[in-house]
Amino acid sequence: MRTGFTATLLLTVTAALLGCSSSTAQTNYRDVTDTHVPSAPELHALDATFTDVDDDGDLDAILAVEMGVNRLYLNDGSGHLSYEEGVFGEGAYDTEHVVATDFNKDGIEDVIFVAEDDQTHQFFIGEANGNFTDATDRLPAMSEGNALAVGDLNGDDLPEYSGW
Repeated sequence: MRTGFTATLLLTVTAALLGCSSSTAQTNYRDVTDTHVPSAPELHALDATFTDVDDDGDLDAILAVEMGVNRLYLNDGSGHLSYEEGVFGEGAYDTEHVVATDFNKDGIEDVIFVAEDDQTHQFFIGEANGNFTDATDRLPAMSEGNALAVGDLNGDDLPEYSGW
């Protein structure tokens, strides 16, 4: 069995995506890491967000990867995750956090990755077909970030980002 934050994170996510049997006192989980999550023993994910990227009714996982390429894992509806290579580019950055929200109010969630030491944040506009368009040029050129908060600060029903 793989160890570390990523395996634990994906195990927890997979259990949530599969649904769990429950009793009155506790919830029972079944370890499906080896059968439902692609192996990536060197991956160092620091944060994740869960949203239905491909509009099929189940939650997909977006991972912020430290010193690696940020990742999208699509859920096939039964909790099996598949890595969609290259969705968020090919660059390896010091990504610390990820947030998904609908920044342009088109009903489709967009994604921001926040970086720390290399100060290279990424911003992707979600598309109806489950793809993303790189809109990183809309972010500050260089800034160090270690958190991200999103909210409607001015009452226009659009979220604004803060935190770098």
